[in-house]
Amino acid sequence: MGRFWKLILIPFVVMICIGAFYLQRAIANGQLPDYDWDTQSGDEQLLENVTIYGHPIDQTGAMKITKNDTIYQNELFFIERMNGLTTHPIIEDLIEDHRNFMRGKSKELNHFYEDEELLVSVEIESNRELNQVRETDFRLAVEVFRKDTKEVNSFSVNIPNEDAYDYISLLDIRVENGNLFVITNNDTMEPTSDHPSNETRVYRLNIAGEKLISEERLLSFVGYDNNHPNEVASLLGGAEEIYSNEYMAVSVREVNEEEVNKLIVVNLKTEEQFRVDLPKDTLSQEAWIDKQSNMLYFWKSTEGGLEITPYDLSKQAVQNTIEVKLPESTFTEPRSFDGKNPGSNAIQEPYRMNVIRIHEGNAYVLSGQNPDKTDVYLHVVRLSDGEVLYKGKLDNRQKDGGFEIYNMTIR
Repeated sequence: MGRFWKLILIPFVVMICIGAFYLQRAIANGQLPDYDWDTQSGDEQLLENVTIYGHPIDQTGAMKITKNDTIYQNELFFIERMNGLTTHPIIEDLIEDHRNFMRGKSKELNHFYEDEELLVSVEIESNRELNQVRETDFRLAVEVFRKDTKEVNSFSVNIPNEDAYDYISLLDIRVENGNLFVITNNDTMEPTSDHPSNETRVYRLNIAGEKLISEERLLSFVGYDNNHPNEVASLLGGAEEIYSNEYMAVSVREVNEEEVNKLIVVNLKTEEQFRVDLPKDTLSQEAWIDKQSNMLYFWKSTEGGLEITPYDLSKQAVQNTIEVKLPESTFTEPRSFDGKNPGSNAIQEPYRMNVIRIHEGNAYVLSGQNPDKTDVYLHVVRLSDGEVLYKGKLDNRQKDGGFEIYNMTIR
């Protein structure tokens, strides 16, 4: 009989302990700051798909802020906490809508493409022996989900000349006219050189035929020596979206240098290439492609806010500059007199953090950061004419705490 009561008491005690743990956590989390938007002007509907990611001051874990909620990683259950708060909302939607298809796949946006008919994923597969440093047998593993029939087709394609590559990374995928374009960075060691080289390549696959049609080398870089500075390529745009557009842009700069040497644009429909003819100081600015308008936008911080320079890819012509006025930041950071690294002669200069995303023809500008008081503003600017569609300030209801922002996503 005693053993019987022990069997009853054990789960009862476990339940009490678990309940006490979550009660204590709920009380502690109830003291965490809660944020919402104080709208100063404009349409609040533009906030529906905005998510801000950050780290709370004097707290462990991450946090994210949506229009209606503030979520801390410490509030999540154990399994949810392991997944963290960094999964992009678009990936979360894909998992919710296509759970079987998404099971076991990467959570990086650049591995996926979606339109009204298809959902496509691509992984780069390879083999590596225990006694080998380099990878071998590179393959493109493709899965295609057809929304009308609910069918999933899987196939893989061997990468040509794969023995020449030490490592291959996926940059992006696009679909145009029934063809899947896979853009990669391929690292290799030249047999006649001690310096590694890097290539940016485009592989074109026919989805219906499940085969490789062509491959093309867009860019090639030789490792650093006296005659060949080490250069790196970066793909512009597409980081917040998984549907296609006509153009792909690649910026090229030297390693450890901020200045961009050239910007190459590829028309995926015609497969033609051209270089963007702009001054290097403009090419070196942060940039984004709006996939709906086929516009390339450069931006830089100014004393009064932000300057956006549109470039029409279809016309290969620069457009009128857009000025965005932003609130002056009250937060200062130490800088030396040369404006670079702080030192013994450091002075205090105003500091403004700008995070910018382009979505459906609008620029979402998150600006101003004070880790002690959290002074953050959001402006939504229509890029066609520069009109401010929304302006608001992030309000901390508890009036204490603070956080540091590291990202913003638009669904």
